[in-house]
Amino acid sequence: MRLSIILILGFWISFFKAPASAQESAPIAVFAEKTYLEGNYDLALKEFLRAHFMGEKSSAIPISKRVSDLFVWKKDYQLAIQYLDYYYFENKGDVALQGQITLDKVKIHLLQNDTKAALYEVFQVNSRRFPDKDRLTFYTALALMADHQIAEGFKYIKKLSYIDPKDFIALDALEKKMVKNDARNPNNARWWSILVPGLAQVIYGDPVDGLTSFALLAGLSYVMIDVGLSLSWPDALLSVGPWWGRYYIGGVGNAVDQATRHKEEKAKMLMSDLLDLLAAQKNL
Repeated sequence: MRLSIILILGFWISFFKAPASAQESAPIAVFAEKTYLEGNYDLALKEFLRAHFMGEKSSAIPISKRVSDLFVWKKDYQLAIQYLDYYYFENKGDVALQGQITLDKVKIHLLQNDTKAALYEVFQVNSRRFPDKDRLTFYTALALMADHQIAEGFKYIKKLSYIDPKDFIALDALEKKMVKNDARNPNNARWWSILVPGLAQVIYGDPVDGLTSFALLAGLSYVMIDVGLSLSWPDALLSVGPWWGRYYIGGVGNAVDQATRHKEEKAKMLMSDLLDLLAAQKNL
């Protein structure tokens, strides 16, 4: 009798502990998730990788996705994409989730400025079976714009369900500005700087640097002429010429760098304006 009672108690104890055992079937992943939520990302990455290589599976914790996110945090984008691929094939039956994973890959490609890969991935998503149409449309537009297909990108922006036709005027104005900025060639600044030292810097938003460059070369030119007239032109070229050439050539290169920065900053500002407009419409 006593033995039977012990057996029955043992059965019920094991029965009630079964769910806990199921939860503890991925103990490494559980610990990794805890450290991840606490913000200890370095340790979390190590533990999630350990869980992955130990073959742990968890319905509650997306191990491969966490590893990918943490590699993005470390800016190791190739490994981030690799683990997204693992996550993709772990969810073969979930078309919606696979579409979201593909869009995550698009984001990573855009972070790397790999626009061709981003375009390839975004067009792999089955638009008919992916539930979040606006999200897919938005990332398609982003990928096209990043690939310098700005007009085509705006066609997709106008397809967003929350865009009111009355906003098309503002969108068209932004599109024109983006196309104009995208067409700018920073190398043209080289010619402005060759003609008038410092002029390109003034045109592209850094008048202090431009005026400094002009004043410096003007001063060196004066010194070189003065030496040439008082001594000889060979003396002027040998003594002052190298310094003049150094600052002249350096100014030309600096002008191109300044023009490139100006173009990039303008592109970021215009994209920010676009995102603000979209956010305002989405929140209405």
